[in-house]
Amino acid sequence: MESATILERSDHMKLKNKLVLGSMGLVIVTLTLVLIIFIIMINSQFNGYLDQIKENHRSRVIEEITQILQEESENSFEDISLYAAMNGFHVELLSKEGDILFTSGSLNGHGMMGREVSLLQIQNMPMYADVEVTSHLITSGQEEYLLNLGFMADDSLSSEARQFVKTIYITAGITFLLALILAYFVSIKLAKPISADMRAIEDKAGQITQGDYTGRLETSESIEEIKSLHLSIEDMATTLHEQESLRKDLLETVSHEVKTPLTVLRSQVESFLDGVYEPDQLRLEKCLDEIQRLELLMERMEDAQILDKHKYLLDNTEFSLEEELEAIGIILAPQLTKKNLEIQIKGQAIGNIIHDRFKLRQILYNLLSNAYKFSDPGTAVTIEKSQPKDHVFQIRVINRGIVIGEEDMDKIFESHYRSQAALQADPYGKGLGLNISKNLADRMKGQLDLVSSDEEATVFALELPISAIEKE
Repeated sequence: MESATILERSDHMKLKNKLVLGSMGLVIVTLTLVLIIFIIMINSQFNGYLDQIKENHRSRVIEEITQILQEESENSFEDISLYAAMNGFHVELLSKEGDILFTSGSLNGHGMMGREVSLLQIQNMPMYADVEVTSHLITSGQEEYLLNLGFMADDSLSSEARQFVKTIYITAGITFLLALILAYFVSIKLAKPISADMRAIEDKAGQITQGDYTGRLETSESIEEIKSLHLSIEDMATTLHEQESLRKDLLETVSHEVKTPLTVLRSQVESFLDGVYEPDQLRLEKCLDEIQRLELLMERMEDAQILDKHKYLLDNTEFSLEEELEAIGIILAPQLTKKNLEIQIKGQAIGNIIHDRFKLRQILYNLLSNAYKFSDPGTAVTIEKSQPKDHVFQIRVINRGIVIGEEDMDKIFESHYRSQAALQADPYGKGLGLNISKNLADRMKGQLDLVSSDEEATVFALELPISAIEKE
């Protein structure tokens, strides 16, 4: 059992880890895509901003160089060289014929391979791949010049711009890391109740497997699918509990129904052995009837409908009520003789009825068995017949002995209920006979009632239609 529990908890950990890893994977993919889109957009906007700055810077440089040339000062080229150095540009001035008139020299420490080589020529050399060159036509007086402006690409970024770019990337990295940490704890928080609910469901399933259907399943029910599974488990436990109760009731009912014919047969055989009665054909036939009852009961146990004790199969046939009551009197006589009880059959003739003969016999056996247990020795047990209506007959079983108190009358037909007086008279009884008889009477479209109980007599009345087929 301990190893099974460890395995279950291991499975729950796997579920929790899968939920966490799945959530984290989704977050990582989402954040990565968002970060890529963010960087692309930022770079696009920032590069546009830098291009605009470069363009504005070049425009100012061109204007300034044009103005210096227009002044026609002897130090014009020196002024241009100084201005270019201050602004991070390499300036090259060419005539219309392409002759280099002036160059400002090295570009941030990079040699330009001599004045005779134009910037337009060196920008295609691998060692100067980072040099950006733009050409502009300017006019000074009557002269036109070709102005080449060269600068290193990295030098176009100011320290503030570099710091801004760096800050953006650091911020993006920190945001990514914080988002991962937050996603991890959120996924754990979300996975924990799911894992706990699944553990509770599995524990409940284990209890059901062991036959315990009573414990209540507690889950958070925060997720629709888990709530549905919760309800399904509860319904299954309830159904299994009901089936278990039905199984126990069935076992008790069958045990009680089997016990009655066995008791009758035993009393008959004992009476034969003791010489009280001779095993004549009539009594042997009645014993055979009881054996057939047992066989029929065993056959019907195989039918699924018997699992509900309220759904008894009926085998309605036509038979004589008088002959059946006479047979009951004969078969029970040996048992009643042990207590010096006399059985009397009285009342008007009913004739043939249509019912399940063995079910009717079972009801009367239960009533007469109680009469045997609770009658005073030497008294009579009476079976009284009557026909209060055209299509209805009534059988009353009357005995004299233990009185059923008023406080017990409303509960006398409940399953397993036994009064204090009954417990004293028969401590081994189960309290099932009257409950079974009541259910059988209901199934046969009739009713069984306790009419009265006092010091004079206890009277049970069974009322049934003469034809059960017409009643259905």
